[in-house]
Amino acid sequence: MGRVLMLLACLGMSGCFAYRSAANLPRDVAILGDHGRAKSAMARGDLSAAEGLLTAEKYRHRSREVAGMSWGELLGQAAEIVLAAHARGEAVEPEALFQAYMVGAHHDDLPTALDYMTRAQTLLDGGTLREPDEKRRNLVEQRVPSLILYRYLESGGTIDWTSEIEQGYYELFFRAPPPAPGAHDPRDFYRFLEYLTLEDRTWLFDNLPMRAPLDADIWRDDARLHAFSRTLEYYEWYARSGFEGRLDHALNWIRKTDHICAARKRGYDVVPRSEWGMDAAIASGACRPAPPY
Repeated sequence: MGRVLMLLACLGMSGCFAYRSAANLPRDVAILGDHGRAKSAMARGDLSAAEGLLTAEKYRHRSREVAGMSWGELLGQAAEIVLAAHARGEAVEPEALFQAYMVGAHHDDLPTALDYMTRAQTLLDGGTLREPDEKRRNLVEQRVPSLILYRYLESGGTIDWTSEIEQGYYELFFRAPPPAPGAHDPRDFYRFLEYLTLEDRTWLFDNLPMRAPLDADIWRDDARLHAFSRTLEYYEWYARSGFEGRLDHALNWIRKTDHICAARKRGYDVVPRSEWGMDAAIASGACRPAPPY
């Protein structure tokens, strides 16, 4: 009987999950129903539905993907609807607008993503959003690796995947000899405080717990900061302050074809490995079009 009911549900809702026990049927039907209604509402450009999807006040049954458009794609459409309405001067629910900015923060283009994070920060600082502390923590953890990567690339830094860039962290500790003049130094990416602006560093230290021996007297002084970043104490500070995972996140982000394409269009020096098979797509500019939000 359970198989028959599942078959009818599939036929009636233009989508189906692999057969599961009858105990899961009510949940699966609810997911299919919410997905279908959300998809139709986004296609109509329904602002109220888009706000509800972004804030999870509507279409809450989304614990599994459905064949066809993903929930992530639907959220992207919802963000586009909300941001377009906001740009037209229409009243938009602040919670939905914040979530739309956070969707935009996943844009393939790094400066655009950071711009959305800045907008989200400004809205959050306005003091009208629910659960501001949790939102701030999530925003900070997303912004830190993006900001570090952006400043590094903007300063002329190289992400050369044919080099040993991922070994730069260990070379800080083992005090590897300096590279030949003009050669890429994989340690540069990990000396990230040097290419952050003073405003960036102030924001960073205001939002993250930092550990000794790095204090304001050092990070506000470029010369002292430069010297500190070439000591064993810097490596130890880096490890204790939780930046290893954050910079790993930044490097993993810039591995993806779409992100590499967007970075190279900006003129950033990002070099993929030949075995990744990206050369033709990058040379032809045949990257996936950036989302409109």
